[in-house]
Amino acid sequence: VYCPWGNWDGFGYSEEESWELAERVIAWTKTDFPDCRIYLVGGSWGRDLPDYRVHYTMLRFDALQKRYAETHDDVYFIDPKPFFEGYGRGEDTSIYSDHVHFNQKGYDMYRDFFKTALVDELAKF
Repeated sequence: VYCPWGNWDGFGYSEEESWELAERVIAWTKTDFPDCRIYLVGGSWGRDLPDYRVHYTMLRFDALQKRYAETHDDVYFIDPKPFFEGYGRGEDTSIYSDHVHFNQKGYDMYRDFFKTALVDELAKF
């Protein structure tokens, strides 16, 4: 699972530049592990996104990932927005240690979200 979202802005990368880097990682992975499935994860819609620019950037980056997944049979996009609708954007902050990063409860719940999202894939193993 590859999700470069988070700190790219601090490094001065645009969403397109970050996606170019992600494509390199995917290409390198597929070179060494040609049968590997790639799971791309959409942006984390945490409680304290600073401004509309961050929302736009995440939407743009998610669109780049979705388009890539739609054109590659072994690449899948997982949209975490349903998870964050209940916690990340609401008043319930019980899963956060600092309004941005999860505490143990948050990580456990996020793990369970991914287990559900990947149920068909996990059944193959």
